[in-house]
Amino acid sequence: MNARFAAVCLILATVCSAPSGAEDATFAAEIPNLEGVWTLDMGGEKISMVVYQFGSDLAGACTGEYSEPWNAVMTGSVSGNEVDLFTLSLQDGIGVMIEISGEEKEGGIRGSFVQTDSLGCRASGNLTGFKTGPDTSAYEPAPPIIQALPSDPFMKPATSHEAADGDVEEERGGSIGMSPQRGSETGERRFVDVMSQAERVFYLGWAWNPD
Repeated sequence: MNARFAAVCLILATVCSAPSGAEDATFAAEIPNLEGVWTLDMGGEKISMVVYQFGSDLAGACTGEYSEPWNAVMTGSVSGNEVDLFTLSLQDGIGVMIEISGEEKEGGIRGSFVQTDSLGCRASGNLTGFKTGPDTSAYEPAPPIIQALPSDPFMKPATSHEAADGDVEEERGGSIGMSPQRGSETGERRFVDVMSQAERVFYLGWAWNPD
């Protein structure tokens, strides 16, 4: 009797647990596979995006060309066929966030976007996208822009010319005859005697010696 009762309980437990497993399988089947490389069209601006998927959670990066090449990080989620993405980037020193809300259908995304930045500018419009391939290694971010910073835009390289007394004077910038000159080895400075340069005629920044 006890053995028969135990067998009935085991059968009931198996039957009751079967729908739960079926529901999990159905839920997993409802999540679309978005992992791969995508191309998005945001109101005429083309954006390349890589998506890494962890169940319903999404992460990745995207890059664009307007107005200068930029890269952004991306995070988001997918629930059923509803897709929500957020991107954050630094474009020309300005923080830019893009919020994307769309619907996945037949391997593509259709929806809308809202773009805001740290200056208070806002733009919105329609968005479409399609997956170009499942291989995430095919994604290529924009190359970094390296700009050389000038040491001083108002300073010219030091040049030298021979003075009337045979000594070599140093010129820097546009102040001819006004730059301090090095003195003795003790680090003392001496200045050019302006009166000794009276014979020179300065015209439009050029020194002309009539002799």
